[in-house]
Amino acid sequence: MAMSMSCMVLRRAFSTVAPRALRTIPSPKILSSAVSKMDISSYSAHHFCTDAKKINLLDQKLIKVLKSRITPRDRSAVAKAMPPVPAGFPFTIKDVNYYNSINLKRELDGEKIDVDVDLPDSVEYNSIIGDESESDGGSDVSSSEEEYSTDSDRKEESTADTLPTVLLQVKIMKENGKGLRFNVSATSDDIRVTRVTVMEPDPDYPEYPHRFGPYTLEEGSDLQSALGEFIEKKGVEKKYVEFLYNYLFRNDDGREVLMVDKMEKFFDE
Repeated sequence: MAMSMSCMVLRRAFSTVAPRALRTIPSPKILSSAVSKMDISSYSAHHFCTDAKKINLLDQKLIKVLKSRITPRDRSAVAKAMPPVPAGFPFTIKDVNYYNSINLKRELDGEKIDVDVDLPDSVEYNSIIGDESESDGGSDVSSSEEEYSTDSDRKEESTADTLPTVLLQVKIMKENGKGLRFNVSATSDDIRVTRVTVMEPDPDYPEYPHRFGPYTLEEGSDLQSALGEFIEKKGVEKKYVEFLYNYLFRNDDGREVLMVDKMEKFFDE
């Protein structure tokens, strides 16, 4: 009797555990789904590799196009078309790459002189890059460069009565933090101050000086004339205007070369 009871208990325990154990074994349907997911994963990896190759090929194509945009002849012409810095030019020159502008700096008698130089908006640039496609193919580089270097002169001739003009913002700062800022229109005949701003240090915020102005000067006034002479004594002289004009005019091509080089580097990394 005791043996019979033990057998019954074992049969009941087995009948209870067996279904739970069987439920832990994945069904064929679940296994099929898992295999499908594995297939999709490998398929996605394959396509990821393929897309990466396509992107790399596109990058290489872009690099090839960029290399063809600026030829060695263009680089040589751009470099040689830049006007030489005049002897005795008192400023250091720094190109402002994000805009066709240059910055001039010097120190004189304890004062820091900072000049931003721009061309008027009315100036129309004519790029020398790619002009070889329009030539007869027989001229050498040096003759073409001579043509390039004089195109601004031809443009000036075509504008008859106008002289090369540059726009300047001249800032003169003393060691005590006081300073003056001038807006200037300059030609080889005239240094004309149009506006002036006075700057004084703020004790609480030294990096943000107090500004008074700008004050617009009366055209032809004695003050305008005197300030023009003052500016020239700081090194911003009429004799340098043509150089600054031609430098900016040709520097526009240099900016295009720089942009193409930086784009090529981006795609090549």
